[in-house]
Amino acid sequence: MKKTYHNISLKLLTSFFAVVCLFSADAPNSPAYAETPMIKTQAPGFYRTMVEDFEVTALSDGTNMRSVEQQLQLLQGVKKEIRDLLVRAYPDGQIETSVNVYLINTGAKLVLVDAGNGRLGSPTMGNVMTNLRAAGYQPDRIDEIYLTHMHADHVGNLVSGTERAFPNATVYANKTEAEYWLSDSNLTATPDAAKRTFQAAKATIMLLGASFVGRNAGFFLFR
Repeated sequence: MKKTYHNISLKLLTSFFAVVCLFSADAPNSPAYAETPMIKTQAPGFYRTMVEDFEVTALSDGTNMRSVEQQLQLLQGVKKEIRDLLVRAYPDGQIETSVNVYLINTGAKLVLVDAGNGRLGSPTMGNVMTNLRAAGYQPDRIDEIYLTHMHADHVGNLVSGTERAFPNATVYANKTEAEYWLSDSNLTATPDAAKRTFQAAKATIMLLGASFVGRNAGFFLFR
C-alpha cells in the first residue's frame, strides 16, 4: 500500500498545478483579493517570480533536520546506491531540508499550494504566516488552497488552535489522498512509527470537517 501511495502522490503533484490554472481561469464572482499590490522586492522568507501572467511566490515555512534513513524513505531508486551517496554528502548523518508553500496570484484569485507545517512539527518551522504577510498578503485574502498531499508539513497550518487559519479559502484535497489518510483501517494497519502522520492529518482535516461541502471532480472540498 505504501508504494502505491507514493506513486499516486508523485503523479498527483503535477496535476494539482494544472487544476489550479483550470479553476482560476475565470472567477466572475470572486472577491478582488488578487488585486493586492504586488511587492516587487525579495526577502529571505519568500521569493517571487513570474510564470507567464501569474505571479508565483515561494513562502518558506522553515527547515527541519532529517536523518539519512528518513530521507532515504522518500527517494526512489537503488537504495544502497542512494544511501552511499547521502552518507558521503552528509557524513554526520543529518540533512537539513526546506519546507515551502507556493502562493499563486492569477490576477483574479489568490491560490495557495499547500499550507505548511504550522506547529505540528519542528520548532524551526511554522513561518508561513509571517512570510505571507511579509510578501504583502493576508491570510483572509486567500481564495483557494490545493493540497498536494496530507503530510503534516502540508496541512498543519490550515488551522490555528481550533480556528481556520485561512477563513475565506476553499480547500481542495484529492479524493484518493483524503480517503487514504483519513482511513481508520489504514491508521490501524500502519507501523507505529508512521501513525503520527495519520493522526496529524486527521486531527487537522477534522477541524475543517464541519464545513465539508462535498466532492467535485475527484476532490474533497472544505469551505
